[in-house]
Amino acid sequence: MGPVEFIKSCFIIACVMLSFVIFIKVSFALVDWLVERIREATLKYKIKRLLIEYLESERESLENRKGLERENEGIENEHI
Repeated sequence: MGPVEFIKSCFIIACVMLSFVIFIKVSFALVDWLVERIREATLKYKIKRLLIEYLESERESLENRKGLERENEGIENEHI
């Protein structure tokens, strides 16, 4: 093998290694991006669930308050 073939072989090996390194870097970047999207979606779901629970508890407390007001009105009407 002459010096020209040796240099060509080294160049090809370097290109293959560089391509592999670029592939790995892109793969890790894609995984990081996907993990971030999943984290955001999970956080949005948790916030939405907590808001729904909060609104349901507020609605129940309002219904209870209205029920107490109706009971008080009924008691006041009986005394009249």
